[in-house]
Amino acid sequence: MELTSLDLSILMDDLKKLEDGHVQKVYQRDNELTLEVYIPGDGKERLIIGIDHTFLSKYKRENPTRPPGFAMELRKHLGKIDSVKQRGFDRILEIKSGDTRLICEIFGKGNFILVKDGKIIGALRQEEWADRDILVGEEYEFPEPAPDPGEMEDYIENLDDGEIVRRIASDLSLGGTYAEEICSRTSVEKTTKVEELKEEEKERINSEIDNLIKDERYPVLYYDEDGFPSRAAPFRLETYSGEEEQFDSFSEALDEYYYTREKKAEEKKKLDAYREKMEGLEAQKEQQERKIEGLRKSAEQKRKDAEAIYENHNLLHKVKTKIENAIEEHGWDETRETLKEAENELSERINSMNEQENFISVDVGDKNLKIYLDQDLEATASGFYDKAKESESKIESAEKALEKTEEQIAELEKEDIELEEVMEDKSEKREKKWFEKYRWFYSSEGFLVLAGRDSQTNDMLVKKHMENDDLYFHADFDGAPSVVVKKGQKAG
Repeated sequence: MELTSLDLSILMDDLKKLEDGHVQKVYQRDNELTLEVYIPGDGKERLIIGIDHTFLSKYKRENPTRPPGFAMELRKHLGKIDSVKQRGFDRILEIKSGDTRLICEIFGKGNFILVKDGKIIGALRQEEWADRDILVGEEYEFPEPAPDPGEMEDYIENLDDGEIVRRIASDLSLGGTYAEEICSRTSVEKTTKVEELKEEEKERINSEIDNLIKDERYPVLYYDEDGFPSRAAPFRLETYSGEEEQFDSFSEALDEYYYTREKKAEEKKKLDAYREKMEGLEAQKEQQERKIEGLRKSAEQKRKDAEAIYENHNLLHKVKTKIENAIEEHGWDETRETLKEAENELSERINSMNEQENFISVDVGDKNLKIYLDQDLEATASGFYDKAKESESKIESAEKALEKTEEQIAELEKEDIELEEVMEDKSEKREKKWFEKYRWFYSSEGFLVLAGRDSQTNDMLVKKHMENDDLYFHADFDGAPSVVVKKGQKAG
């Protein structure tokens, strides 16, 4: 999924907590950054920034042992975080640290630009376009700003003519998914032309856009039928179905979305490597088994051939002597023709004659034996025995190789291919309590006191966790936190 301008604006409630924190470490994995930020009183937060996403993560990634040059540049220049903000309604995140800004362009190909006193001192990727350049040493220029619906009194009036779903997606920078959701919720056909909308349809659309931009929050993660994350959203989507999981913040939903997808991809990579290795070993084992079987058959056959020579020695000696004499007297061709015309037992025993290799093939009843004319029968039998021994010797080494292959297969089968801990949070020392997402402490009387960190956690604290015997406090000025004392009614 690709982060929308609305997504980023909603995420700012979570990302603002990084302000006044200190960047301790910066890691870079291809086109993704991790900033580890220590926040006094709250501990460490891990900010993930990609070319199409950003969120706070509780999961630790595997990072390169030697950081790339750009990551080293960020470590050098980023210290205390003065501010974290979205530029207008653009998909641009700006992190200010002293006189340095890290500008994250989370759209298109994406880019991270390090700017000091207005000039670019580093970038993930240097680029040149017709209207602006990303080049070290040059002044940084923001891209043309996107329309900001937060500054609009009437959303419909700011739409160009055309299909309503396309115009909402483009003219209000809400993206296709949320544009379709608005059409679904308002029961307006998405292909309806803006100029053809009825007044009541305009009112419904204006109201729903206002609701999604300013009010409705129900962070959720959707899963497909295979249990694979399909979409994280800051509110429930009518246009998505399947299993859903609710989270306390949109950042947590995004974290789980990317963590699970990365974990599944890593699992698949390791499982594919496992299967490839196993298939290779199984094929090797099968080949070795066929070789051993072939050697056994060859050894057995050669021994039987040698034994058959001795069992049929008289017959073979007669045939061999007769053919040798005939060839010496008449030659190979005439002897071959004579045998074809002859009708006696000896001639019928001869199946073929090979002048080039100087042997004849003799039928001894249950097999044909190759008898060489240039050596005696004992030498031929000895040759068969030698070949049988040679095959048997090869069997011994082939069996050792097979045994080694079987051991490798057994070892591979012991490996845990479930891979459930591919990307475990290695920094997690204990399971956090549910209330640690809020500001909290125990009073001198032992009562748990909770306070919201921002407007979202203020609402969440009251709606999800306030009970009848709790006490509620709230100061009457903008930005004041909601404060709840658990079981405070029992306080003396």
